[in-house]
Amino acid sequence: MHYGLNGKEPKSFTEIGELKGYTKARMHQIEKKAFLNLQKTLEGLYS
Repeated sequence: MHYGLNGKEPKSFTEIGELKGYTKARMHQIEKKAFLNLQKTLEGLYS
């Protein structure tokens, strides 16, 4: 949603938070955790 994947328009954290019922700060926390998990997964693949 935030990056506008699948041909959709990008949305701000505020817009996504309103849709999902989270605050903007919580959306940042979720994104950070997702990127850390992705990084760990990729490190495991290439180690």
